[in-house]
Amino acid sequence: MKSVTFGLLLAVLVAMPVLDQAQAREKDWEDWNFGLGLYLPLTNVSGDMSMASSAGGTADVPIDLGFRDITDNWKGGVSGAFALKKNRWSVNLDLNYVKLESEEAIPSLLDDSTEVKNTLSMSRDELFFGYQISDPDQGVSEIIFGTRYLGQNIKLSAQGGEHALSETGIDMDVTENWWMGFIGARFAGPLAGSEKWLLLVRADVGAFDTSGRITWRADLGADWRFARHWDLALMYKWLGVDYKKGEPGDAGYYYYKAVEHGPVIGIGLMF
Repeated sequence: MKSVTFGLLLAVLVAMPVLDQAQAREKDWEDWNFGLGLYLPLTNVSGDMSMASSAGGTADVPIDLGFRDITDNWKGGVSGAFALKKNRWSVNLDLNYVKLESEEAIPSLLDDSTEVKNTLSMSRDELFFGYQISDPDQGVSEIIFGTRYLGQNIKLSAQGGEHALSETGIDMDVTENWWMGFIGARFAGPLAGSEKWLLLVRADVGAFDTSGRITWRADLGADWRFARHWDLALMYKWLGVDYKKGEPGDAGYYYYKAVEHGPVIGIGLMF
């Protein structure tokens, strides 16, 4: 059933960055241009996570999720975006939510004899503005700035096993949400001189506070405008996250540092 679901999703996925960028090719800057879509990021995640444990102390969880891990444990999710553009300005909304569930033990916390249920929910949302600094017949070069929302909910239930954290059972439910402003640039221009193919590039950096912890994002891909109002795109996206709340031993301690990366594939509608 999962393979069928993902097969259907792949048929209608949307890579959002092309939606407002391709509008400039119409050169009708006085008109409002809209873009809508859905997309699926085929994500891999590698990094480290640490949090206060309900059993006392700190639970350190290494993260190494491949695309196959995510598809095997996928329990739901949706990714969608909206863009509004007129003249040099654009407003962009990007929403991405995924929920994973597994019954495999986390090696750093629990042994294989432990009965476990892990649930991870993640939101990666953006609201940002773009200002086009290039003329419409010279590709689309934009300065972008806005805010990025990152939300995570981790649930871990465990009974049995020999590891110290699981002797009396664990029932953890941790939710963290934070916002980060960011600034960057993106570019869409003809690929190999083609009018239907575009090269897509994006990079930005954002800060959480004065502690020096940041997020960053980079995209690289291509877009094919196969019909008047439709674009098909394939990109590779990297998102680096570094977040910390409190210190080890604090009741609300939480630490997450990871790189989330993978291809994004889809189709976009413009009108």
